[in-house]
Amino acid sequence: MGALDEDALWKAARTRVSARKAARLAALHRRRGRGEALSEAENAEVRRLVRECERVMLVRAQAAVLLKERGYDIAGLGPRK
Repeated sequence: MGALDEDALWKAARTRVSARKAARLAALHRRRGRGEALSEAENAEVRRLVRECERVMLVRAQAAVLLKERGYDIAGLGPRK
């Protein structure tokens, strides 16, 4: 990632999981939280979605670190309000 230019880093730092995927993962977690059993396919979907969320968070964090090291103000990358 260090070879990316600033525009590419800003784009990576602002990447988000789609609202549809985030909502689906939240719905599956709610079902699980209510004690409902998920099917094998649903459990596999949870694992896949969690991995994708983790990957996006890692990319965002790495991009933010690189931008910060290059002297940019990354305060605006925090959580949405």
